[in-house]
Amino acid sequence: MNTMSEPANQNEKFDELMNRAVALRHEIRSLVDAPHSPTKAVCLREKQRELDYVHQQAEIIIYGEGSIPDRLPTPPDRNHSQRITS
Repeated sequence: MNTMSEPANQNEKFDELMNRAVALRHEIRSLVDAPHSPTKAVCLREKQRELDYVHQQAEIIIYGEGSIPDRLPTPPDRNHSQRITS
């Protein structure tokens, strides 16, 4: 029975990752279109790193854990931008 729920969980996780990727792309586009600010470049880099991480997590679901050696970055620090702007 566990083998039946595992693919469903993987599909749900993949869907969540793709939804997050779409949201991140929208946020990146909004940042690109926004007026220049001192934190704009930092925010863009953070969003791009997070998008890269989401894509790589999706690749793991598609291709398997051992198929992407030494390419996975650490998850982005979500509090980083808050520390910069505070």
